[in-house]
Amino acid sequence: MISNRLWVLLAGVIIAGCGYGFQGAGSLPGDAQTVFVQLLTNRTSETGMENVFTGALIEELTRNQRAAGEGRADALLSGEIASISTDTIARTGATTSVERRVRATLNLELTDRAGVVIWKARNISASEAFSVDSDSQAITNQSQREALTRLAQRVAESVYSRMTDDF
Repeated sequence: MISNRLWVLLAGVIIAGCGYGFQGAGSLPGDAQTVFVQLLTNRTSETGMENVFTGALIEELTRNQRAAGEGRADALLSGEIASISTDTIARTGATTSVERRVRATLNLELTDRAGVVIWKARNISASEAFSVDSDSQAITNQSQREALTRLAQRVAESVYSRMTDDF
């Protein structure tokens, strides 16, 4: 009978042999080790979103030890927030929303020190639901901002994963 340790070792060899790896655990394109994130261009009417999305990207790269200053980075991540839209997903009547969804779409590119594009992604999009307060527009606006912050974090995680996906 095979011991438990041998089964674990055998499973590890099989998984490694299949080329399986954890998502986002690969290397950056173009053999870059570090990335500087340029402030994204905001093509929407939502003020301040360039700071929210850029900050989320920097935070994700920092968490994965891939962020660097502009002069020291191997690559530059730049792009735009192409759109932010909101639609109703739940109502309590013909005209009263109780829940909405905000969707953001980004276009990004990663260039090496010579300015050569080494990775590009267009129409990266995600959405997040938020509650509507029928009595207070300020509370609804705050809920939407919080949803956009969560959305930016998820997009940043997805972008990092896509950039480092070696499959």
